[in-house]
Amino acid sequence: MPIAAGTNTATLSRVVLAWKEEGVSRLTGVLAHHLAASLVPHVAAGRPLLLVPVPTSRRSKRVRGCDLVDELARSAARLLRAADVDVVVEQVLTYARTTRDQAGLDAPDRRVNLEGAFRVGRRPTGSRDIVVVDDVLTTGATVAEAVRALSAAGSRPVGIAVVAATPRRS
Repeated sequence: MPIAAGTNTATLSRVVLAWKEEGVSRLTGVLAHHLAASLVPHVAAGRPLLLVPVPTSRRSKRVRGCDLVDELARSAARLLRAADVDVVVEQVLTYARTTRDQAGLDAPDRRVNLEGAFRVGRRPTGSRDIVVVDDVLTTGATVAEAVRALSAAGSRPVGIAVVAATPRRS
């Protein structure tokens, strides 16, 4: 079950958009506190964590100049390590094929777009509880594909953590 620090509405939504789409990289630290908060419920005594960021497309890396979700995960991990949590971040997932931009796609189209899109590029190291991390949970298609790819490779995640979740419409 995904755990979000907040809802993707109002101020938090504007902060995430400024960080992601307008290149306001100084917001990484603010958002890292949110991601770290959503990771706390996954911390179990004596169980080290492995954070697996969802992969960023080559197109997004090129446009943004970096892998924002990876940077966010690493910043959140630093905060957790400062609180004595044994946590590391590894880029385990990679794209298996090209996908369309998710913006503007509805939930069924997002699922189809991402079906089989990720693969494990390298096996996770060590024996750690795996948590998939992303910035925003919109329909769940991205994290579902990440969990599918990890599970297919024998590395079932214990959870999902995001900064914000978009409220579902009824």
